[in-house]
This record gives sequence, C-alpha cells and structure tokens, in this order.
Amino acid sequence: MKSPFPGMDPYLESRWGDVHSRLAFLTSTQLSPQLPKDLRARIEEDFVVEAEDEEGPGRIIPDAGIVELRDVPFASTELLGVTQAEPVVVIWDEEPRIQRSVRIVDTRHGNRLVTSIEFLNPTNKASSVGRKAYRRKQRAVTDAEASLVEIDMIRHGGHVLAVPQSKIPAEYLSPYAVCVTRGWQFARAEYYPIYLKDPLPRFRVPLRESDPDVVLDLQLLLSEAYATGNYDDIQYGRDAEPPLKGDDAVWADELLRSQGKR
Repeated sequence: MKSPFPGMDPYLESRWGDVHSRLAFLTSTQLSPQLPKDLRARIEEDFVVEAEDEEGPGRIIPDAGIVELRDVPFASTELLGVTQAEPVVVIWDEEPRIQRSVRIVDTRHGNRLVTSIEFLNPTNKASSVGRKAYRRKQRAVTDAEASLVEIDMIRHGGHVLAVPQSKIPAEYLSPYAVCVTRGWQFARAEYYPIYLKDPLPRFRVPLRESDPDVVLDLQLLLSEAYATGNYDDIQYGRDAEPPLKGDDAVWADELLRSQGKR
C-alpha cells in the first residue's frame, strides 16, 4: 500500500503515535549496517506525562492499540414518567505517553552517547510544558557533546528545533524540517526544509568527529512505515488534522481528486 502523497502524508499526523514507533524501528534498522563496528543504534523510550497549560488543550494524540466500538447498556430512559438524558461515555487513558528516540552509542566507551535522533511528537510542540521538557532533553544531548538530529514532521505547535527560528531565512521556512547539530560545532546547524509537494530528503547523520557521516533516507522510512501500517482506512475525503491551508490545501485537493481519493 502506498500513500497518495509524494513526500510527507499530512494525514499521518493524526496517527503519529503509531507512525512514530514504526519510524524509530526502521531508522535503527536502516542505520545499523552503516555504522562502525563499535557503534550501535538503540531505540530508547522516554515516559512523558502530558498536562494542559494556559494555552489550553493541545491536539488529541492517538495511542497505539485496538479499539472496539460497542453499545453501552443504560437503565430505562424513563423514570416515573420523566425522560432521562443519556450520557456520553468518555474514556481516557491516564498512562504516560511513550516517546521513542534512536540513540547511537559507543560500546567501547561505556555506551557513551554519540548521536541522538529525535522524531518530534505533538507533545514536544503543543504546549509550553511540552516545549520546556523537550528543551531540557536538547540540553542534555548538547551537554554530553553529542550530535542531535531532529526530524519535525508535525505542523501543529511551536518551534522547538535547536536552530532558532529567527535565524532561518524566511524563504526556507517550511511545514516540515530536519535539523542536524554536530556535537563538536557550536551555534551551527544543518537545516533541511521539507515542503509538502516534495519527496522527503536523504540527509547526512553525523557520528563521531573522526567518523564519516552515514545517510538516512527519510522517504524510504516513511514509505515502509505506510506500507506496513495498514493505513487503508484513512479518509482522504476529509480535511487533514490540522487542516492544510492556502496553496497546500488547493494542491492536496487536486492531487487526491486525480487519484480518486475524493
């Protein structure tokens, strides 16, 4: 199964919990054969407790799981001749969210962190609480003098990439992006803008300063995630969440109509 979009499929953003897990696994699988013998790509999990703040609730982040829809039995809708209102039953999961990252470690030096690869989540961007928590994670990587690869394929929320948004030329601002900072270079980032109409890039991932870079093919990752994710139930006749705007919305509508998705 193939996505109708040539690059990032904006309809996957509403299913990011599942997509994110697949991308982490596929990234580790793709990079491992390229690494020197003493480096390993490991998938690590962070537990995040979300909270609403003064900005109000963020988007609903889907959990991985199987959902069963069923009727909920209620008592009689009439009591002593008075019609009762029927409630809407709301169930939520209070478990902390799991965020996965791929970390390249040096096994000859106590599994020292070499490079952290982060696929950003809505949790990282949607609220000031999430952004502060992610900034702490950024600082932990830079304090360890490790390299950081940030892959932002979420349109909703504020800017949290290591490169300040004010430093990015206006003509390169894009809905999605990759930001690479090397642990031995201060105040310098390699920024890859990603536009909706374009395929996702292949880009260089730094290891140790003495090592040659390895390559991550982001389009291949997403295509494999889509093919194995059973996303055939995506309703392309509806707007993406969050909705596309302007030229992107017009282009996407024409693209989906040309493929019989609308």
